[in-house]
Amino acid sequence: MTRLQNMVRAAARHIIRADAIMPIVLRPARSEDFAFCVKLYLSAMANIIRDLKLDVTRQEENLRHLWEADQVQVVTLDGCDVGWIQIAVQDSTLHLEQIFVDAPFRGRGVGTRLITDLIDQATRARQPMTLAVVRSNRALKLYERLGFRVIDEDDRKFYMKRELNDARRV
Repeated sequence: MTRLQNMVRAAARHIIRADAIMPIVLRPARSEDFAFCVKLYLSAMANIIRDLKLDVTRQEENLRHLWEADQVQVVTLDGCDVGWIQIAVQDSTLHLEQIFVDAPFRGRGVGTRLITDLIDQATRARQPMTLAVVRSNRALKLYERLGFRVIDEDDRKFYMKRELNDARRV
């Protein structure tokens, strides 16, 4: 672990809510950010990849295919990269493609803040929001609390939508 990573993890232990102490800043992703995004994706998805018996190499290849720098923003706190988010507009709908927050910052309001900001953006644009979530992902409860409802499902994922008139319960 690098010195910077150790400093970030130490700082994270002292944060009650990320946005209360340090502002969450999004910066456009660059092609060189892909390595950070893959590392965070594989770390955050490790249990799901294991539980579903998925091939790690194949998951990285799939991410490389889906990851588009112009749709990705890197989440920073106090100048340190702590996550990433990928969004796209599909058929007049704001679609949350991916969202990942580094482990020391999970459960501290970073993901909630990012999603509520997206909800506000979608509301201003008069667009519903959609996302897909692996059935066993604990973020499902957060999405439901924020007004997303399951509209379809398959053996691995729930497909969710938040209509414009859905009340947010943060």
